[in-house]
Amino acid sequence: MKYTETEAWKSYIDLMQQRPQLFLPSEDLAIVTDPALVEDYVVRTGRKLGLVYKSPWNMMVVDLVQNKKGEIFSYDRLIATSTGTPVVTVPVYKGRLILIKQYRHAIRRTQYAFPRGFGEDGLSAEENARKELREEIGASFGQEAEIRLLGQVTSDSGVTSTGIAVVYCEISSYEERVGYEEIQETILLTREELEDWIKQGRIDDGFTLAAYSVFALSSGS
Repeated sequence: MKYTETEAWKSYIDLMQQRPQLFLPSEDLAIVTDPALVEDYVVRTGRKLGLVYKSPWNMMVVDLVQNKKGEIFSYDRLIATSTGTPVVTVPVYKGRLILIKQYRHAIRRTQYAFPRGFGEDGLSAEENARKELREEIGASFGQEAEIRLLGQVTSDSGVTSTGIAVVYCEISSYEERVGYEEIQETILLTREELEDWIKQGRIDDGFTLAAYSVFALSSGS
């Protein structure tokens, strides 16, 4: 069976049709789908192409691309399985920012960070932010609570295809959710304390650093 007829390549072609915004044409790196070129590359290199892995959360895609010099090579991408909007929240309770201390498997240690979560189909960024905060810090929201989209950041454009929304959320109450998704503690910090933690290197989560930058600039400081 030719490689271009395998399930990984068929799923890849289906994905191109379902989510064309992830496969926009570019003069810098053109995506190659010509069956002869794909087959030749796989035979020469032994590398897999297409949608090589899929979980409920992420898909690993390996594209075949061609640069302006005419060089052809493979390029890995991590794409969110859901088409919903992933979020990083900036939760505020009585003027103080809420962070969680959470064990992160990928780096095999704990981090201090703003609550965040994968996108879910059918939910807006604001709706997803509320859901994540209810789950991770037991948050409730008053009738006049401000829930506001501040902007969007990209965590790692070298491999990740999905942007993440930054959402400011006013919290009327919260509770410790120790043990939920490896959360160990909930922390409240003033802006000055948070900035001091950043200076000390106590906060190195990229989502949190990016979200705080967006928040600080949007609030005029």
